Amino acid sequence: MSGNIKAHIFLETDVPDTDLNIWLTDVYPNGNSMLVLDGVLRARHYQTFEGENLLSPDTVYELVVDIWSTSLIFNTGHKIRVNISSSNDPRFDPNPNTGEPFRKQTYTQSAHTKIHHSAAYPSYIELPIVTEDPSGCKATQEVQNLIVSKTAEGHLSLSWESVSDLCFSEYKVYGADGPDLWVWFVRNPEARTADTPFTYFLIVAGSTDGSIGPVGHFNK
Repeated sequence: MSGNIKAHIFLETDVPDTDLNIWLTDVYPNGNSMLVLDGVLRARHYQTFEGENLLSPDTVYELVVDIWSTSLIFNTGHKIRVNISSSNDPRFDPNPNTGEPFRKQTYTQSAHTKIHHSAAYPSYIELPIVTEDPSGCKATQEVQNLIVSKTAEGHLSLSWESVSDLCFSEYKVYGADGPDLWVWFVRNPEARTADTPFTYFLIVAGSTDGSIGPVGHFNK
């Protein structure tokens, strides 16, 4: 399993707002449950984080919880567990469940929430499964014959030769003015040269099985 993981949960509740917490765990053969990822969504933001949409009773809503990304092998004999709760205190502030303005609540109340799992409302979790293709390809780990040179002050030339490896798909080269401001500026598996004013660079190799891996990170 490798990539972004999301939980799609259909629920109805008797309060105008509540929280939805999701835990993804790896259950070992001896019963130990080890946390892999967790995430939370305040229901009033089920449509957008730019505004608020309070819930109505006796209405089913689909809430999508982003529980971020990971890359993990679930070994033979292990199980995947998904835990669902309305609270994860003290990691996250408890929701007063009133629908009042954030941090201005005047009282609290209990939420009675029903999770649906049926043909009409199929709650599920997205698990991006990576399978090995028949050729046994894996992400290319090293840039082959990469040449880096300065063509002018403030410009850098990147060039590489074609790669004969059948598992190789492409290189993606990212540039940035700062170490956390990456933007994509060239993508080409053939021998090419690109001039750019960027200061920082990241080169990523992609495999025909869809896997990728950082293979170079440098600056001028």
